[in-house]
Amino acid sequence: MLPSENAVKNLSARDSQASKSATRFVRERHSVRAFRSDPVPRDVLEECFGLAQSAPSSYNVQPWQITVLEGAALGRVSNALQDAIDRGLESTVLPLPSAYESYRSEMGNAMYGKNGYDIPRHDKERIEAADRRNFNFFEAPLALIVAVDSALAPVDILATGMYLHTLCLLLAEQRLGHCYQVSVAGYPDILRQELGLNPDVQILCGVAIGYEDETEQINRLRTARDDWKMHVDFCNG
Repeated sequence: MLPSENAVKNLSARDSQASKSATRFVRERHSVRAFRSDPVPRDVLEECFGLAQSAPSSYNVQPWQITVLEGAALGRVSNALQDAIDRGLESTVLPLPSAYESYRSEMGNAMYGKNGYDIPRHDKERIEAADRRNFNFFEAPLALIVAVDSALAPVDILATGMYLHTLCLLLAEQRLGHCYQVSVAGYPDILRQELGLNPDVQILCGVAIGYEDETEQINRLRTARDDWKMHVDFCNG
């Protein structure tokens, strides 16, 4: 039986609405670095995790390994990371190649400038305090530690990235903000020890999650993007 004309119209309207929602969430996506203390409902999280599991992966391996931190566990990990910094433990995050250093410089200027934290360059103490907020996950009510089996290939790390972006767009649909965090992955031994993770996993990043504190100026920061033509080539001959 063919669908009725009204059913087709309703389906078309839903598709159009979904398309507009996807465009809006992509355009509005930004890093949240200040959160309200409101807890994130477990059923909302579980729904987002369930939907994100449909993200693509090579051979359907679904390589992502996610540890959700909340409550006492989140506090314990935050304390362990900050203690590591106090002890002078070096981060394992590799420096950017010089060809990309300008991006980091522009990001730093924006984050600590008038439209971000608004901290003068000479105020090293406040800059350090702002940097350390990474390691308590910006006081978010929950955080993720994202890992993959180190025996897997780069394509599986790519799949984990697609999963994460899918997850965070779903969280945005539920009005939940997020911030991807490379900084915490610079202390993999601390995270493995605190969370009982297998020594063979590669820790990729953390993600702070919660309801955005819209009163904080840092959350109004928007970073510039290259023209897409700088990153896309069409080959047709």
